[in-house]
Amino acid sequence: GGVLAAASYPSYDLNDYYEKYSQLASNERAPLYNRFAMGSYAPGSTFKPLMAAAALQEGVITGDTVYYCNGVYRVKDMTFGCLDTHGGMTVRKALQFSCNVFFYNCSQGLGIEKMNMYAKMFGVGQKTGVEIPEANGILAGPEYRQRYNQIWTPGDTVQASIGQSDNLLTPLQLANYCATVANGGTRYNMHFVKSIISNSTGLVSETGANVVQKVDVDDSNLQIVREGMRMVATQGAPSSIFNRHDVNVACKIGTSQLVV
Repeated sequence: GGVLAAASYPSYDLNDYYEKYSQLASNERAPLYNRFAMGSYAPGSTFKPLMAAAALQEGVITGDTVYYCNGVYRVKDMTFGCLDTHGGMTVRKALQFSCNVFFYNCSQGLGIEKMNMYAKMFGVGQKTGVEIPEANGILAGPEYRQRYNQIWTPGDTVQASIGQSDNLLTPLQLANYCATVANGGTRYNMHFVKSIISNSTGLVSETGANVVQKVDVDDSNLQIVREGMRMVATQGAPSSIFNRHDVNVACKIGTSQLVV
């Protein structure tokens, strides 16, 4: 749960903070706004490993289930697109190629209630516990829509499955969710402070690891997700970068769509 590095951009020189505060505060690019903790962003396809874990655990799919992608997916009178015509996709390949249609199918087997149950396990739409102000983010679903007297439609469930609809995550939440996938399903309280030294006694108090939740997903299912994420790094779009490094990397890329 320890945050080893965090960055927000645009930033500023801390040495000039007091002298240039008025200038920084009026800057239209908002350099004083802490984006990794306070910024909430549509996760896009980075939501898909979570969906894969949920679908595997609920028995909607197995590691060998194949959904055919012809580039479009229809629910009632609505049509949803994919980035490509991928053909037959297993979950590992669907993560590698970021196939929307595969996860649209998963959403129909899960339903929004199950999707959100697993999203909450992984910490989506919740504060991470860091010692600085942070945003809650938003977990898309009927509960959120009811606050604004709006309805939830079948199409919203489809969109939510690929990190769209109302879903908003902070970068801290996304990092902790991915760490939970990586470490076998243990979600920790995040913290910046490693230890506190008492001025009076000199005693060191370690923050230590604080388990928030052990997600209800078998490690065999998380392993399938990790293998798919590993394929993203070794055979997917960022492979030309990650294959040059000695450290083995697993990842998921995402590009969310915004309506402005």
